[in-house]
Amino acid sequence: MDLLQRNLLLYSAGVLAIILAILFGYRFKKYQQKQKAIAEQKRKQNEVAIKDAEEKERKRISAELHDNLGVQANAILHNSNLLNETNQHNSIVVADLQETAKEMLLNLRETLWAMKTADVSATELWLRIINFMKQMGRHYTHIHFKVDGVPPQNFIIASSQALHIVLVLQETVNNSVKHAAAKTITATSISKAAGWEIMITDDGKGFEFDTAKAKADSYGLTNMKQRANEGNFKYQIESLIGTGTTTTINIIA
Repeated sequence: MDLLQRNLLLYSAGVLAIILAILFGYRFKKYQQKQKAIAEQKRKQNEVAIKDAEEKERKRISAELHDNLGVQANAILHNSNLLNETNQHNSIVVADLQETAKEMLLNLRETLWAMKTADVSATELWLRIINFMKQMGRHYTHIHFKVDGVPPQNFIIASSQALHIVLVLQETVNNSVKHAAAKTITATSISKAAGWEIMITDDGKGFEFDTAKAKADSYGLTNMKQRANEGNFKYQIESLIGTGTTTTINIIA
């Protein structure tokens, strides 16, 4: 074999090697893309499976709460009414039982609402507050319950966080009704660039925070602070004796 033939053979072998390398690279890239697509498909299937499992678990727990706690709370209300009718001396105990049962039902209702879905819009949450304020207005006609402002658009909140927010706001309003001797209680929604601010304001007698916290029945204040920590939102109370109290919640976008 002369030099020309040898060079031609080497050149051909080199070209063939380049072609094979290109083909191998192409096939390997396609293989990687296919594996990535399979992995992505499996990931999506797993996400769907997890969401389905979470949805089933939410429904199961909701049903159990409704069937068990709901029945028990209604039974407490019914039995306390009977007790009140048979013995007027038990009126204080009965009133306490009835208040506890009502709070149980309220918390149960909000828990079931929050568990229906993984996320809640600000509009849905604010509507919940509006309806609660209307309900309070029907029960406590001597107090004016006001709602100001609108919720931010396209603002989504995790249902677990929404539940903590609603319960804190409701507890705040209940505290104003029970302790503030207020004439007006206002819920205000303020949309901000960094998130959403909700305020509950009353024109009641106000209180000294440290003194109130030191009392034996300060569980409500401690509980609300704990809910704020668990719900990952800012919670602040400002109160002036003789002026009233403002509770502010800030939810970061």
